[in-house]
Amino acid sequence: MKAPGKAALHIASITLSFLCFPASPASAHHATAAEYDVSKTVALKGTITRVDWANPHIHVYMEIKPERGGVQEWDVEFPSPGAAIIAGLSRQTLTTGVVLTFEGYLSKPDFHPNPRKNSSQDEHFAVPRHFACATGITLSGGDHFTFVVGI
Repeated sequence: MKAPGKAALHIASITLSFLCFPASPASAHHATAAEYDVSKTVALKGTITRVDWANPHIHVYMEIKPERGGVQEWDVEFPSPGAAIIAGLSRQTLTTGVVLTFEGYLSKPDFHPNPRKNSSQDEHFAVPRHFACATGITLSGGDHFTFVVGI
């Protein structure tokens, strides 16, 4: 009987790896299209009230004043800190009080993120009821930054 070739041994070892080491849960991260309506984009202008600069995504909390009055609290998901830095952003760019226009996708109607308690200061901020995923921003001075988001 002929001994198996290198290719056969390689395939057998890969198959054995999949059987012995099950995949990690897919819930560790999400596809943008799972939570946001990527069929249309919006542009909304507002003021940053706080920033959560952390992995896996930066969250920028904003106050947006719609034409019909009132103030809306928004949680806008940005890319990871590394991707934001590559796009040209920094912690100093995204600070409280900065006015910007974000372009991106609105959340789907059934999207309900997990509440996050990142600091004792969270209790002083309104809980956002509006969610979006930014694909780009324009600062009040005209600087524009774009991001690649996972679809």
